[in-house]
Amino acid sequence: MQEEARINQFEGEGKERFNHPVKQEKRFLDWLHGHIVKSYQEDNAPYQEKGVDEVPYSCEAANYENDHLAYFYVGFAKEKNEEYGLFHLEEENMEKHYYAVLKGKSFSYGNESLWIYDETGHTLPTLKSKFGADLHHYLEKDNKYQAGLSIYNLLAKSYQAIWDEEVEILTGSTAYSSYQKEYTVSYGKLSRYVNLSCFLTYTLAFASYLVPQLAFSSHQTFGKKIIKVLTVDKDGYEVSSWQIIVRNLMRYLSLFGLTIVSNFLVSGLNSAWIYPLFHIGKLPISILAICLLFLLLMLASFLMALFREKKDGLVDLASRSYEIDLRYFVDHEEASALLEESQTKEEPFYEVIDSTTIRKG
Repeated sequence: MQEEARINQFEGEGKERFNHPVKQEKRFLDWLHGHIVKSYQEDNAPYQEKGVDEVPYSCEAANYENDHLAYFYVGFAKEKNEEYGLFHLEEENMEKHYYAVLKGKSFSYGNESLWIYDETGHTLPTLKSKFGADLHHYLEKDNKYQAGLSIYNLLAKSYQAIWDEEVEILTGSTAYSSYQKEYTVSYGKLSRYVNLSCFLTYTLAFASYLVPQLAFSSHQTFGKKIIKVLTVDKDGYEVSSWQIIVRNLMRYLSLFGLTIVSNFLVSGLNSAWIYPLFHIGKLPISILAICLLFLLLMLASFLMALFREKKDGLVDLASRSYEIDLRYFVDHEEASALLEESQTKEEPFYEVIDSTTIRKG
């Protein structure tokens, strides 16, 4: 609808073009150029006084068809007003209605209007040539020319005010509301499918990390077996299954926040993962919000481990367990041999921690 109403213009072909809107600054300059050409064709004397002896730009002179501000009323609204429920027409025709809009949103230069109005035929208003010549001089020859800069600013304010009103009319129409509702429902369904697939993929990947811990009597993953790390409870006993579950549940939640990276790399910010799954009051909750929350959980755990004396984080505290490095432990036979050797040499006795220190619950 925005393209149909010429509220926005897009570059390219197919649906992909909607990702490439033309910048409003360019559309405004094109609008100025069209009206400068129209004013030159109406009266070129002020232009010639400034050394402009030919049509300033190669574009077509402004008319109701190519002036996108005017077209919204005299083209789009004239045809679609009743069908789309745009606004109540108070004037006898759309041309007179646009005259009223332009007069209401325009600014005077001093006490003089910038526009020439045809109150009989209601053709497209013409920018007065003396103002058009000053504007052209500012745009093409001297960007410090004060008269031209003032006219540029007045026209920019008028252009923005009219464009804002047209956007408000379009988005407030019954047709737009209907399209928006249909789009919201469809996008909501897509969002739930995308978020569900993201959740299931992450959960299955994490399960491959959890299962070995529950399967092995030592509750070690393959990685922990390789680097010789073992999880024990806070008193040195063998950890229980519920402690493993609690420990990994905390890890599951905190690491879930890292999926924000993969989601962003895959689809950026314009995707279903930022669409609200539900609301708490008026607060929308999306996968993005959940990821950010769990990232804060991970950060809190990291800071606790960084500054606490025992270097234990939220995972350790919640599960009442911690991890030890088995490279600093010896088995019972080796511990006995070391003890016997130290006694034979009459060297000072140092307590040796062996595998029996890890008491079985």
